[in-house]
Amino acid sequence: SPVPAVIGATTESLRKLRAGDHLRAQLLESADRLHEGLTTLGYEVIAPPGPVLAVRCENELDAVMKWQQLLDAGVYVNLAVPPATPKGAAILRISLTAKHTAVLVDEMLAAFASISGTLAVAAE
Repeated sequence: SPVPAVIGATTESLRKLRAGDHLRAQLLESADRLHEGLTTLGYEVIAPPGPVLAVRCENELDAVMKWQQLLDAGVYVNLAVPPATPKGAAILRISLTAKHTAVLVDEMLAAFASISGTLAVAAE
């Protein structure tokens, strides 16, 4: 039988699902905003907008340096380099949740702008 924590988490998840679709809508809005912003900044976003976005880097060293700069700026992303990626491919993987507000997405974009040499991110 499941442990109490699993039962509690499942019950809460089902309650949120029954409460409406607003969290899914917010997640997709944030994904669109981040994808568009990264593309505007000149980053190559590998897939269409979604809860997980991957930004292609020039090489492993570039990826590691950007990853560290983002961490220093308070933005956590996952670093993926070989052997987790094909040889020569390095990416920064961004995972969004429904709790990422427009303000948080703009803060992420500002951090990406600062490491790409872009001076400013236009606020909407």
